[in-house]
Amino acid sequence: MAAPKKSTNDKTGQKKKKDEKEEQHNNSNTHEHDHNHQHHDHTHGQACSHGHDHTHAHSHACNHGHGGGGGGCQHDHESNDPMSFGTSLYQFIDRKNIKCLNESVSAAGKGVFKAFDDRFDATVFVESDVDGELLFTVYFTAEVQLRSIQLTMHDQDSAPTLLQLWNDKADKIDFDNHTEHKCQQSIELAFDNQCEIHWKTSQHKFNDLTVLKMLFKKEDYDEDDNDTEIRLNYIGLKGDYKGPKSRRAVHTIYEAAANPNDHATVTSAQQKNEAKNNFIG
Repeated sequence: MAAPKKSTNDKTGQKKKKDEKEEQHNNSNTHEHDHNHQHHDHTHGQACSHGHDHTHAHSHACNHGHGGGGGGCQHDHESNDPMSFGTSLYQFIDRKNIKCLNESVSAAGKGVFKAFDDRFDATVFVESDVDGELLFTVYFTAEVQLRSIQLTMHDQDSAPTLLQLWNDKADKIDFDNHTEHKCQQSIELAFDNQCEIHWKTSQHKFNDLTVLKMLFKKEDYDEDDNDTEIRLNYIGLKGDYKGPKSRRAVHTIYEAAANPNDHATVTSAQQKNEAKNNFIG
């Protein structure tokens, strides 16, 4: 006996049930996907919120200025763009001619401007002699822009607390007169013996740098208490190469802004000099 054929209504009903089942299945997958997506977003949001809060709290704690050139505690542990701190200026430092005043061992200051890979080498270091101060003169073989500074300190007791910077093209600042010249930037330092912090500079003030003065201090230094002197194991400078040192011709600048009266004065002086030489001869 032949099996009875299913009616059109039966086929329609089966198709309807099949469609409903597929729709339920799709809805279930969609709900599961949305749930996972929301869960991922929630987790990511928590991580981002924590990072922001940490940065905000850290900035708030360090957001205070220091007299004499602006500054405060400007540094970053991490950055999404490491290039914002610049690249190493090590190859442009004239290391043979670096000067360090008040170092306890002669020429020790030159040694702390090391290659980055040697930043944890504690066998090469510089230590202040008295008063908890070190004044460096750093010469560059080209014009550079200084963006950031990294330090490897030795321990809490010997860590400097203040760094003052001068863009000193004339190379005239020393311990005797540095208080007479306002520094371009003053940075309050936090302890860092892992060379993790980038101390950011005011880049526009160090845009055409050829001579850099760096004064490290311990602000709470007390000689009467036999206080520990400053000790540094590494100083790293980062920024950009700007070009070869420019030798500006003074006479060219003079001619560009010439004054006719000045020409008359120079001509008169030359004539008098020639007359005098002729008379002597």
